[in-house]
Amino acid sequence: MSEDVSPSQLTVLDLPQIYTKPPFSAIHSTLASLTLHPESWSTPSSFHALPPINEEGIPAYLTRLISSPLAWLSSDAEREEIWEAASKRLSERSGRSGMSSLRRTFKIPRSSEPSEAEEMDIRIHEPGLVNDQLGHKTWLGAFVLAKLLPRLLPRYFALGREDCNGASEGAGGSQQRRLRILELGAGTGLAGIAAAALYRKRVEVHMTDLPEIVPNLRANIFQNSLLLSDGAHVSADVLDWSDLPSSEDLKGEEEMYDCILAADSLYGPEHPPILTDTIAVYLEKRKEAKVFTVLPFREMELDYHGELREQMATKGFRVLEEGEEVGVEDWYNSGANGAERAEVRCWWCVWGWQCFH
Repeated sequence: MSEDVSPSQLTVLDLPQIYTKPPFSAIHSTLASLTLHPESWSTPSSFHALPPINEEGIPAYLTRLISSPLAWLSSDAEREEIWEAASKRLSERSGRSGMSSLRRTFKIPRSSEPSEAEEMDIRIHEPGLVNDQLGHKTWLGAFVLAKLLPRLLPRYFALGREDCNGASEGAGGSQQRRLRILELGAGTGLAGIAAAALYRKRVEVHMTDLPEIVPNLRANIFQNSLLLSDGAHVSADVLDWSDLPSSEDLKGEEEMYDCILAADSLYGPEHPPILTDTIAVYLEKRKEAKVFTVLPFREMELDYHGELREQMATKGFRVLEEGEEVGVEDWYNSGANGAERAEVRCWWCVWGWQCFH
């Protein structure tokens, strides 16, 4: 047993031992107490606190439960419930890729003003990660972008205010059309849903991803219906970056966008050029049009940050503003002190057309 055990923590030896043939209720409550479920990244400090049970020896304990016939329990139903719960607890300790589906709640600020600390809760469903469908996970970049939107969108767009009929009104009293926002590689939809919930009647948000990702994306829109009920316009559809229409084929203004969002969307060397191709096709050719990107610094063989800068410049874009935010990734490892998640730096950038700046 490790010497790095807090006196306030229980150890695996304090748990009901199989050789004592503990009752169903004792095993069941123990397995419930071993649940690992990071629901949000809003309070990373909570993950640095010592958990009530030291993790050393827990995976082996769970494995013994799964392999035990549990013959002393009174029914097959009880045995099945224990095996299932122990299997879930073991999968949670295999990292996010080993978990089944999750439901998370993300807290997103409604304003960039420190004096206005109100937050909204966005509920996200993440299916289990199978067949490398990375869009079924909420990535750190999406969370960072969602939290930046209350600051960046009003800075670059005159969103105006809403009148009693729901129309957006500009400084001169004239009605404004909705700001059209396109999200590329939307994944679970956190950033796009945040944009729609923040600005409701003032924006029209269209989220896109690959065919296998879109059903869950639409389900997450539905799951946040209450947030989006007051006139928000948000949709989801398939968009394959490798199969793009030409600019001439787009049907005028209704298929072009004022703002494009892309968060944590580069995972292979082929992605920077096709992402920037897509941006160049769908972004309005106007001075006011902007692109918001977020890309974490992870350990990768290719410098996607430099490649993205190069590709965006080639397509005629320039950096208007950039910065870094620090977040925590939930691809954690289980150590003696529980779930440990590393801090990750994220580079965010605002882009505009070079010819207008």
